[in-house]
Amino acid sequence: SDTATQTLTQMMWINGVHDADMALRNGYGNAQSTSYATAVTEQSARQNAYTGKLWAEKALPLIRNIAEFVLIASFPLVFIIMLLAGEHALKGLKLYLVALASLSLWAPFTAILNGLVINNGKQALLAAKASAGGFTLDNLNGIIDLLMSQQALAGQLFLAVPLIAFAIVSASANATSSAVSSMTSPAAGAASQAS
Repeated sequence: SDTATQTLTQMMWINGVHDADMALRNGYGNAQSTSYATAVTEQSARQNAYTGKLWAEKALPLIRNIAEFVLIASFPLVFIIMLLAGEHALKGLKLYLVALASLSLWAPFTAILNGLVINNGKQALLAAKASAGGFTLDNLNGIIDLLMSQQALAGQLFLAVPLIAFAIVSASANATSSAVSSMTSPAAGAASQAS
């Protein structure tokens, strides 16, 4: 399928074969009236899923690089603000380090997510092939729909990587702060009683 017209024509033929088979099985007439609309809708959905995947593929590393550049370049300003903040300097430093750590986790999370998506897609495709007895024109629409949904899911999951990384790092930072606070509170209490 070199062009959109050829792809659309191919999908019309595939849908025509599938719909004709269903029409013979169900005993109703001409299935060609819905074949064109079905092919256009399926092709549009496939194209949208593919575009989302490509966008996530290209935009996520670019967004990460820009955010990392801004964070690293703003460190002198952040340092000056922390010096002026007095007792609240640690809160600012914590937020800065959380942002930097979450950016550092984008690459490993993306790699893990990529491995999970590939494995899940492979297993789903093998299960579909086994249950259908192989790939035929009759089950081609189902296989394409399965692959299209896997691709759309992957694109959406990859867009969630920054949120997942920030949530994990933020929760870890809060848990660490609570643990340190609970360990140092007896010593602080004893120091205040001694004075």
